[in-house]
Amino acid sequence: MLDASLTPFSSGDITASSSGLLNLNQRDILAPQSRSSLAPLSLGLESGQPLILRSQTWDWLDSGFAPMPRTSDLGWEQLRGKSAPLACDRLTGLTLDQPWVAANKAARFQNSEFLHADRLQAESTTKRAVKRTTPTRRVAIRLNAEAFDRIRGYGLVNAAAAVARSIDAPRFASLADFGGNNWNLDAVQAPDVWARGFTGQGVTVAVIDSGVDITHPDLRDNIWINSDEIAGDGIDNDVNGYIDDINGWNFGIGQNNANVSPGTNNSGQEHGTHVAGTIAARNNGSGNTGVAPDAKIMALRLGDVADGWFVNGGSLPEAIRYAVDNGARVINLSLGSADSPQLQSALAYAASRNVVTVSASGNEGLLSPGAPARYATQYGLSVGAVNRERSVARFSNRAGGSPRLRHVVAPGVQIYSTLPGNSYGFLSGTSMATPHVAGTVALMLSANPTLTHSQVRQILTDTAVG
Repeated sequence: MLDASLTPFSSGDITASSSGLLNLNQRDILAPQSRSSLAPLSLGLESGQPLILRSQTWDWLDSGFAPMPRTSDLGWEQLRGKSAPLACDRLTGLTLDQPWVAANKAARFQNSEFLHADRLQAESTTKRAVKRTTPTRRVAIRLNAEAFDRIRGYGLVNAAAAVARSIDAPRFASLADFGGNNWNLDAVQAPDVWARGFTGQGVTVAVIDSGVDITHPDLRDNIWINSDEIAGDGIDNDVNGYIDDINGWNFGIGQNNANVSPGTNNSGQEHGTHVAGTIAARNNGSGNTGVAPDAKIMALRLGDVADGWFVNGGSLPEAIRYAVDNGARVINLSLGSADSPQLQSALAYAASRNVVTVSASGNEGLLSPGAPARYATQYGLSVGAVNRERSVARFSNRAGGSPRLRHVVAPGVQIYSTLPGNSYGFLSGTSMATPHVAGTVALMLSANPTLTHSQVRQILTDTAVG
């Protein structure tokens, strides 16, 4: 796992090159965040103040809406008949785009964020709707808590079950296993989804990492292209602040350019290409096949790698915001980072735009994930690694004690995928588990593009195999 923190992790991904040499001492890659000029979200909410913020970055409920007492995990609550902040989520039985009739005006919610609202006393019709759905919400919370395990979280991600649930379809039929180097695809049941015609088409996955070999034969047809930019003209045609960003951007300090390919021959620079192949390598009969073989990869590079570290690591929050603003629906974060208000704000921003961040839990064998995965209590998903026997890998950080952490596991030991220079090889780590989940989210969104951030998190954890 690459490390984008100011404090390095104690150990990095266990790696094995195509030559079969195993390296147990590779250090995690470090990208300092001190350059970021992004300010944390303003969080001031006072009594009677209009709710105009997209999200709260630390103490709102899991639904991401108005602040409420921790005694209730419901999406809406009336406080002893008094005026209270109004909120909703998909489990209230009302759609997010549906106007809520209130005492003196209508409040409209859209895409999991407040557009406008006041502290209102809801009419009795709204109260009855909430009262009717409250028991369902409570049951869902209780069942999720019972399914949560301190080691595995909610369990092994199951693409077939998740996609079926996303379109309200019966469980997909199971196909014969591929076996061999494709055991990881069998484990998450991705081929069962392809058989139904869902292959990640129409979904862009941002890979924030060490760069991607965009000319690799298994990847080149699946690289995101910024159609609003003209290559090589030196003009910011789409006025997004990045010149000639045809396939993504290199955020490395001193670089800040459109070169998203691996910049050095250091073995650590292979990391991003391997991750990209696990997500979206083409199903072309050679090499490996990604979990979502028709998804697009947006390559976002954080700089150069030397001796297992980013020597000029750029801003991770800036890269997250770029991905959101330029059309990614999923962001793969096979890296670790120090906590910062800027990082938390960027993750909140992604969630507010219904972009799902998928983060590696870390490779220290700790009892709970590091950042950014620890923010999966509110934003995105945390991912641990399992081996062929579906046992949690020794190096993988565990889920911890909070069922609010949306933590799942996926194959992460000896994963075969693309490497720079038209080659392939094996790598291990929670970095390798994470793209399996990012690919699964891409499959879900290709089947149902209207899924919200909250719905993706709920479905994935509900359908995971404990």
